Amino acid sequence: MSLPYVYKTVESGDIADTKEWSDQFKADQNYTIEKVFIMRKDGQAFTKSTITFWLENQPLTKDVVPCALFPPSEFDSPALGYEIKANQVFKWTLKNLEGTTISVFLVLKLKPK
Repeated sequence: MSLPYVYKTVESGDIADTKEWSDQFKADQNYTIEKVFIMRKDGQAFTKSTITFWLENQPLTKDVVPCALFPPSEFDSPALGYEIKANQVFKWTLKNLEGTTISVFLVLKLKPK
């Protein structure tokens, strides 16, 4: 059975205020990254934190973008359409600027190719 979408969740540990969390997803097959959802585990909204994305070593963001741009809502999160091939790496760095320690879920909505 072919699934129209699969979701990959990556969890951070505690991220102290002004500190960064970097992680990555290595594709096990060809996908389109349809959306990225970022949510704080405490349920609070992001206010000032930022994120950057790369595919391999190619930046996908100009400088940084607010995490609030990628809410955990299917309707509010922007469509991306990033093509990622098997064994390529999608990387990110989130900078916590919330004024307190946070932890997050980052969820990739992937469309198999």
